Amino acid sequence: MKLIPKIVPIEHILLDPNNPRFYDTEAHKKVLYLRYPEDVIQQNTIAKLLSNKAFDVQQLKESIKSNGYVPLEKVVVRKYDEKYYLVVEGNRRICAVKSIVNEFLNGTVSLPDHIISSLENIEVLVLERENNDENTTWDELLIQGIRHISGTKEWGAYQKARFVVSLKDDYSKDFTTISSSLGLGPRVTTRYYRTFKALKQMMDDETFGDNAHPNLFTHFEEMVKSPSIQGWLGWDTNEYRFKNLANLEVMYGLISERTDENGEEVEPRLPAHRDIRSFSKVLINDKANSQFFSGLATVDQALAIANPLPPSPWQETAKECLKVLREIKIDDITELSESDAELLKQILGQINKIISIATKLRA
Repeated sequence: MKLIPKIVPIEHILLDPNNPRFYDTEAHKKVLYLRYPEDVIQQNTIAKLLSNKAFDVQQLKESIKSNGYVPLEKVVVRKYDEKYYLVVEGNRRICAVKSIVNEFLNGTVSLPDHIISSLENIEVLVLERENNDENTTWDELLIQGIRHISGTKEWGAYQKARFVVSLKDDYSKDFTTISSSLGLGPRVTTRYYRTFKALKQMMDDETFGDNAHPNLFTHFEEMVKSPSIQGWLGWDTNEYRFKNLANLEVMYGLISERTDENGEEVEPRLPAHRDIRSFSKVLINDKANSQFFSGLATVDQALAIANPLPPSPWQETAKECLKVLREIKIDDITELSESDAELLKQILGQINKIISIATKLRA
């Protein structure tokens, strides 16, 4: 990996419209590489980054407006063609700069000359081929992964998992190489891979594909971790797919929104990832399983059947209470107040009530 410092005019730096940050957005469609420099593509990319609060570009803009562009961390780019450079790492920062420049040129903001001058030319690091490398793709991925998987501005779990899948499937990297390169544990790396594959299977499903989205990632993470769900859905450890299609269709229905006969939206029966964890325990209890699938119990109610709470150890507490009553001194009894007497009457009344109920239940 070779990184060469260079000063590049901001208008010659292209944002990446297929930035991995967009993987979490359901509406994202892949942009053709040859069309990256088109103004409409670049403006759409700016708009996407600005509109999503998770990217936090607005706060970055305010900082730059106040302090100018301070390159504490260099933006990494690679050559796109003879004129342009494409951002490898630093899309948020370049987006913020481009947005401010657009506002200034359109006359919607007024900024001091020293601020504007700091935005005209950006100091970057140009990623270049080294030795006999055919291209810089692996180095690009490595830079992004180090920064956003184990770095300070982390991607979400779905983005990380998609990145891991790309390294393994597209670039034939094994789990050990991926894990060590990105600073992830081996188990986390393989779990990300399995989970993404399981979610992708739903995304490709003709019936439920429209209901599959990145927000379900943690649902599938729980599925592939659970031995009971793996068994029920027929998880294939070699193909990274569920093979029991009948049960899989039921599972998809449990995590998908649907419309009832009146056209009203109905929440899924397992709306949260913790519900998948509960469902895995319900599956292995026949009574809880039957109650849940018949619709007579919610997943929480079925879980209570599968894992009933232990009986309250009231006997020990009652023994302690009796011991305290036996140890009351005669002087304390002599000075017994009305409120004290009322408390003892309530205790006696509750005892008589419990004995009466027990007697009736035995009859």
